[in-house]
Formats: sequence, C-alpha cells, structure tokens
Amino acid sequence: MSMKLNKSTAGLTTPGAGSTGLGSEGQAASANAVIIVGFAEIEVYGLNSGTWTLIDTVEDDFFDNTAHSFGNLGYGVNPDHTTVNLADYEDVFFVSKSGQEETVRYFFVEDAVVAPHILDGHQPEALKLEDVSDVPAFTQADAGKILSVDAQGNLAWITR
Repeated sequence: MSMKLNKSTAGLTTPGAGSTGLGSEGQAASANAVIIVGFAEIEVYGLNSGTWTLIDTVEDDFFDNTAHSFGNLGYGVNPDHTTVNLADYEDVFFVSKSGQEETVRYFFVEDAVVAPHILDGHQPEALKLEDVSDVPAFTQADAGKILSVDAQGNLAWITR
C-alpha cells in the first residue's frame, strides 16, 4: 500500500467550468480512491463528464464548543472523513462552508480498497479511514495523535 498525507486549502466558491482540483496532482493518476479528512464543514465535489456534482459534505460535529461524553478528550477532536472512488470522478474539488478558507487533508490510495460491509451487488469501496487495510482504527484514546510509521514499518497513531 502506498499512501502519503497531502494538504490542500478549501476555497469559498463552488467549482465551475475550468476549475481544477486534485486531479492535476501526479498521485491522482495512479490512485483508485482518495480519503478526505476535514476539521471543518467542507463540501466535496466530483467532476464527471464535464459536470461538477456534490459528492458529500465532511462535517465537523465536534467543534461546536459543547461538552461531549468522551472523558477528557475536550473539544474539536473528532474530524469527519469521506472516501471518493476515483473511477467514478475525473477530478475532486473542496469548498469550505465555514465562511473562511479551511485546510483539508487527504490520502490517495493506490491499492484496490475493499470495505468490510458490502451489500450483495454493490461495488466494493472504502467507507471509512479504517477500511483501508493498513490504517489502524482511530479511537478515543488516539485523540491528539498523528498517523505515522512505527519502527516495524506499520502505520500507527503516535503522540507528537
């Protein structure tokens, strides 16, 4: 599996004719999917046959400054994510809905990705970050940690 964490800025305007997104990056050509992680409300658009369509909205449900029942995790520790199958879209574009530009992080996934809970007759695809075979599940105990490679060459959540 080959994955690299990328960072981009979500602008404030929806894509139109001539807009370019992630498809212009070299990694996109060899990728099967892209996993998008957002810490704010971000709309994810896909280009298909010359038309941009809204695929999903990455929402930040935990930056609302209210207490949640997760022990000592505090505020703003649960980013949302979505996966886009690049076989279905020629390009992917981000739009911030917070009223200001926002940072978006994403992984291109080159290997075929199979989700564990596929219904009969549906195409296998990643539904969550942990559905990618080498990515460990993110639990409450991992809050504040970053995804890195450990001494054995495995992906792991580590403290900065």
